[in-house]
Amino acid sequence: IIFAILIPSVTNLKAQEANWSSIRKKKAAEAVLYQREKEAEAQKAIAEAAFYARQQVAEGELYAMKKEAEGIMVLAQAQGIYIRTLMDTLGGNHVALRDYLMINGERFRKSQRSTPMLCMDCSQKLAFGRREVRQPVVVGVLP
Repeated sequence: IIFAILIPSVTNLKAQEANWSSIRKKKAAEAVLYQREKEAEAQKAIAEAAFYARQQVAEGELYAMKKEAEGIMVLAQAQGIYIRTLMDTLGGNHVALRDYLMINGERFRKSQRSTPMLCMDCSQKLAFGRREVRQPVVVGVLP
């Protein structure tokens, strides 16, 4: 009878050991899974933060471009009003407007300084061209 009582308890111990072993393996697998899930969440958070940073930079650049475009548009409108006012003041005379803009923009002074040099250069070329003797070109068949 004692032998019979020991046998069930030994088999019962082996069954419990097998059960504990499977529970330990399951817990270890759950721990690995939990760790990988946390790593994936961390990577996702890092990616979202990087995306947010890039998005903020892009939005800042877009804002700056919009403001620059608005500034250019305002400047163009102001220049249009300026030209229209000048045209009205000069009675629609385009030549007078051109002359005024050249004088006002100091282009007239710059062109006055460069014109004598251009004229000297042109006169030298003309003088050189007059001295040059050109031989006539004869095209034909030799005998």
